[in-house]
Amino acid sequence: MPYHFFALISRMRYIGRWGLMRNTMPENDMEHALQTGLIAHAMAVMGNRRYGRNYQPEYVLALAVYHDSCEVITGDLPTPIKYKNPAIQDAYQEIEFTARQQLLDMLPEDMRRGFAPYLQPDETSVEWKLVKAADRISAYLKCVTEEKLGNREFLQAKETIWKSLQKSDLPEVEAFLKLFVNSFTMSLDDFVITHFTKGPGIDTLSTKIYSEVRKGIRPEIYALSTIMFVTVLFLLFLVNLKPEKEVHEKGGTIRKPSRARHTMRLIVTRVVPALLVIVITAGGFFYNSKTKISGAEKVIVYNWGEYLDPDVLDIFEEETGIQVVYEEYETNEIMYPKVQSGAISYDVVCPSDYMIQRMIENDLLAEINWDNIPNIKNIGQTYMDQSKAFDPENKYSVPYCWGTVGILYNKTMVDEPIDSWSVLWDPKYKDSILMQDSVRDAFGVTLKYLGYSLNSTDLDELNEAKNLLIRHHWFRHTSLTRCVTR
Repeated sequence: MPYHFFALISRMRYIGRWGLMRNTMPENDMEHALQTGLIAHAMAVMGNRRYGRNYQPEYVLALAVYHDSCEVITGDLPTPIKYKNPAIQDAYQEIEFTARQQLLDMLPEDMRRGFAPYLQPDETSVEWKLVKAADRISAYLKCVTEEKLGNREFLQAKETIWKSLQKSDLPEVEAFLKLFVNSFTMSLDDFVITHFTKGPGIDTLSTKIYSEVRKGIRPEIYALSTIMFVTVLFLLFLVNLKPEKEVHEKGGTIRKPSRARHTMRLIVTRVVPALLVIVITAGGFFYNSKTKISGAEKVIVYNWGEYLDPDVLDIFEEETGIQVVYEEYETNEIMYPKVQSGAISYDVVCPSDYMIQRMIENDLLAEINWDNIPNIKNIGQTYMDQSKAFDPENKYSVPYCWGTVGILYNKTMVDEPIDSWSVLWDPKYKDSILMQDSVRDAFGVTLKYLGYSLNSTDLDELNEAKNLLIRHHWFRHTSLTRCVTR
């Protein structure tokens, strides 16, 4: 007797989700089940390791994989319909129960008992609660993906799901959101290519060009562009160079290519590429030898772009014999995921105040041994006290720089006095405003414009600022250069 259980379960791939939404990247139930399973399993492992739970990760994984299996019979009822009407919700729950029982009956009798915990779960158990949280996280990641692809259809759903996740009393949920969710906003270069190819003092060509261009076009970039253009042009020439064929003439004679042309072709196709490889390799070794310092010690520093005079690094290396591997970033939001990934173990990082607090909360900073920093006495107590706002016991950070946020403008293009943040919303300056791609700066400016504290934690005030930024979407699409000073 044939049993149809798995044939029917496999049709989860044909059950589309988010039926009432315009999807840039469609998602089916099988994809969603796998992602939910991975998330639930991770949170179960995390719960056992960090919070003294007694989860069975394998059971949680299987429970998550089958949590929406009944939809092969019922279909996916859109959330606004399923949960907004209590009568429909109660009726649908009864339909789901019947569908789960029908699926169970499609198994051989001796297997039903083994599958019953997954198809008819105890919805009061903490494992089911964990799976439902993973289900919401998966939905949130779908919203993040759609937003990253430019689809604003999911913005409201993203906000609603995020609020529900914040109300969760499971510490595993908060930990997963902090540790893993941010990576979903990153590109392939950001978290894969960079992770495997970058290291202390080693950069990839793509990320190097990207970081340099963001700070302004330098002569080195023009030179590099020229080299890349000439190299590509030369390679195209080699690829399209056709060998001279033997020509068969009437009478049976064969005309072979001349020795000179044969020699030239051999030089162009064999010798020149080999020399090119040798030159590039030798140049790499030469550059490396010029940048290396004898001695085993080195310190890896990650700082804001153009915050430190390069001569300071040379002086430090000369005086101490310690090599400084110095890297720069443009915003806290670029720095954070790179540090979080663990691809490079930085010794010193220079984030802003709010980011220091976030990094402390996520265990990304080590406590400072003040016995090794006698010069701390040269830092004014005022700054140490101010630092307690984000580092309460001054355990993780040393005050480094402070400054003000302001507007830079061209007097030849602006006649009126610039004495208010409202100028950024003035229609006559549309398409003439550039701003750093920084969440902190964007929200701080908007909060001040609305009359609130730039350090406001009031959710209503933050939402008001967010909605204003969305309506005036130039904030979302301008990240060419900074118009603020620090």
